[in-house]
Amino acid sequence: MIEKRVSAKKKARELAKYLRAERPDYAYLKSLFQYLRSELEIEVSKSNKSPT
Repeated sequence: MIEKRVSAKKKARELAKYLRAERPDYAYLKSLFQYLRSELEIEVSKSNKSPT
């Protein structure tokens, strides 16, 4: 049986409620999501961006 995902916007609100008290800055959130991807074993795909 396939489970339905919570929308990204709703999940973002849940995470914001949890993190708001810590008043995180950009660098902290970037690091947090790097560790989260690592824990979930998600690899970042490298794409070639053409300069415009």
